[in-house]
Amino acid sequence: MLVLFGGTGFIGRHLCERAHAKSFKAVAVYRQTASDFLNVYAPSVEGCRADNSDLDSYLKQAKTVVYLANTSKPSTVDQSVSDIVSGDLNNIMNFTHNLFDINPDCQMIYLSSGGQIYGSTEPHPIPESTSTQPVTPYGLGKLLNETSLDFFRNFGGANILSLRLANPIGHWQVGTSHGFVSAAVNACLLKQELTVFGQGGNARDYFDVDDFAKFIGKLHHTSKTYSGTYNIGSGTAHTECDIINIIKEQLGRDIRVKFAPARGFDLPYAVLDVTRARTDLGWSPKTPLTQSIQKIARAVEHSAQLV
Repeated sequence: MLVLFGGTGFIGRHLCERAHAKSFKAVAVYRQTASDFLNVYAPSVEGCRADNSDLDSYLKQAKTVVYLANTSKPSTVDQSVSDIVSGDLNNIMNFTHNLFDINPDCQMIYLSSGGQIYGSTEPHPIPESTSTQPVTPYGLGKLLNETSLDFFRNFGGANILSLRLANPIGHWQVGTSHGFVSAAVNACLLKQELTVFGQGGNARDYFDVDDFAKFIGKLHHTSKTYSGTYNIGSGTAHTECDIINIIKEQLGRDIRVKFAPARGFDLPYAVLDVTRARTDLGWSPKTPLTQSIQKIARAVEHSAQLV
């Protein structure tokens, strides 16, 4: 069984769709009801509230648990350190202790953050050996979570794989408050203004989340277990201006852009070296950025038709 803790957020929804399409048993754990999404898009995936007494029984049966839950967002800068410690860190510590207490052979996969963990640093692209310099409470929270998971891995022998994700993009980002590519596609198709902070030259690493969903499915079905920390991305840099130009070319429309003052937490470069993940884990993103943009465009058009 595959258990997706925080399984109805942006990435979790793509994982649920993949599990349903490939007919493997999965459970989406969520804090708020998500039956409408599951019933329509992933009806074979079971749903379970995080406070449900049935959760432990699902964890006991799990071969793989993917931890996707967050209480903060990448753009959050006003969250205090105490909020992080009492929120994400306590949650993941308690969850991990309970998981490996009742299911010591389980494979746990934690989704961390690439750019937010490393901060402004060299070399380019950024390998896992680079020192961590988080610049936001969100990045600090991810680093503290990774450190706590290192304890369970190193001293308890737990199978914990920490994946530092670059910038996943996909159709379930549409209508959310994060994701520059989806925001730019939305602005293009709905003739809205797109705000760019700074001059549009910040380099980012985008990859299609459907490729990631396939990758998680392969890890789930392998007989191996994995531990350690790995970068997940495309390894290719695109600036905001690059993205805007590609979208305009792909969709044949202009985008009204408003340039606003740069924000202190926006990194000038956040592109990951994914060599180790390719070699050790078989990570191999295949979807071209142009194809990802077309999928997001279809989602925006579909959403607009429903309004």
